This record gives sequence, C-alpha cells and structure tokens, in this order.
Amino acid sequence: MANQVALRVLTRPGDEVIAARESHAAWHEAGGAAANAGVQIHEIGQRGVLLNAFGPRTLRAVTHLDVNSAQCAQAAQVLVGLLTDGA
Repeated sequence: MANQVALRVLTRPGDEVIAARESHAAWHEAGGAAANAGVQIHEIGQRGVLLNAFGPRTLRAVTHLDVNSAQCAQAAQVLVGLLTDGA
C-alpha cells in the first residue's frame, strides 16, 4: 500500500512511471497504479539489462552485486545487438 500512496503523491494522472521489469510495482501493482493514481507503469529491462544515459557519450549499465561473468558477457552481447541492429 505504501507504493500506491507514493505513486499518488509523487505523480499526476496521465504520468508514465518507469520501473524495472522485476520490480514489485510492475509485477503486482500495475492495476493499482492505474486505478489509484491514474498512471501507467512502463517496464524497462526487457532483455535483462538496464542502461542509463549519463551524457552524450556515456552509458551506465545497472547491475547487482551478485552478477557473475557469464551475465556480464550476456549484457555485453545485448548491448552490441542494440548498437548494431537497433532492435
């Protein structure tokens, strides 16, 4: 319920809320966000990699402390695919 209160206080109806695909809000509260706050939750990280632009030529890959070498290699492959295919 605290997430719903936060969404109602921090957003306006019609806003788009960006949340990680694995987040509680995206998995369990998407309907509540629409009903209680009038917002739509937009999931990011559909390929398992979250990137943030830090500047015109800098990206930051968001990871967790328990990421292993194989997962880093997978993230690099996804990034290469995005840069070469755009898909």
